[in-house]
Amino acid sequence: MGTPIIPQGNVILGEANKGWTSVDLFASGTNVSPGRKKPKPSGLRTLKNLVPYVGTKSVLFQFLHVGVTLPHMSYQTDLMFSDVEFSHDRNQVNMSEWVEIVYKNNRVFMRKIDLRKNRIKVRCACPDFYFTFAYWDFKKGALFGSQPKRYVRKTIWNPTAPPGHRGYPPRNPGEHPGMCKHIANSIELAQQNNWIIGYPRLF
Repeated sequence: MGTPIIPQGNVILGEANKGWTSVDLFASGTNVSPGRKKPKPSGLRTLKNLVPYVGTKSVLFQFLHVGVTLPHMSYQTDLMFSDVEFSHDRNQVNMSEWVEIVYKNNRVFMRKIDLRKNRIKVRCACPDFYFTFAYWDFKKGALFGSQPKRYVRKTIWNPTAPPGHRGYPPRNPGEHPGMCKHIANSIELAQQNNWIIGYPRLF
């Protein structure tokens, strides 16, 4: 079968050394607003890439979502799971607990991701993720990729001012890391397609 061709020399290979479990990161994000406990469905979801990094025991899922509020937009989500078990031997794995990944005409077997155990780093191109979570995910070890700029509202929040002149409150005053609906829905889709153990569900 040969050894899967795993990309080398990329900074993302070192980014799975820290992180949160999906369950804890989702729960953290619900502290921002109660509605985040039940995310709205995102648009059409498609798995773009599934890349195993056997050397660092990591796997990268990349999904594309068609916008619902802005149908002409599409957003990419990146989910990097760490602590992943791989095997090259089909005869030594129980396929009820493992899945096959074919990447660049090579294959490897991966134990299904467990949302309670496998750590995760996330990123989404949508505005909600950038404005609400990106900076705090970075600060608290949950962001996949490079450091974003911190979002600060241009208007000053003054709750004692007359209605219409109060500005807007801070987006995430508690500085909670978390995930947007696209990331949560990506995880749900991966569960539906058996890449991730079906339970627990995030929502």
